[in-house]
Amino acid sequence: ALAYRNAGFHEQALASLDAARVAGAPVGAIAAAAVAVHVQRGDWPAALASCDERLASAPHDVAALASRAALLLRTGDAGAACAAAADALAVDPAHGPALLAHAVASALLGDTAVALATAQRARGGARLEAAARANAAWLLRQIG
Repeated sequence: ALAYRNAGFHEQALASLDAARVAGAPVGAIAAAAVAVHVQRGDWPAALASCDERLASAPHDVAALASRAALLLRTGDAGAACAAAADALAVDPAHGPALLAHAVASALLGDTAVALATAQRARGGARLEAAARANAAWLLRQIG
């Protein structure tokens, strides 16, 4: 499935994941791979459904919770995104992508003080890749 996805053959990747599911592969791993395929296709509702499937098998997976928050932002549901990011932060308060999703969702909901504080935490976090750190800095400039 990974080779198909990387080559842009999304339907073949999804068919390969379905075959793996039938063969008894772990649901969480299949769902995580399906999220990546759907994101690459730009199919946010399908990616969200796969993310929810992954969370059904691992409800405290902080990366999946943060991904769910980011996907909800993509679908325009800032309230649900803020709640999903808060769920991720309850598991790991320093999770960079969850902090960033929470900051963006809070800003969209008009809670500037929370957005600013969360973006500052994200920008200062050691576990945030450079691009996300730059996004946090940009958000701080916009709301601060």
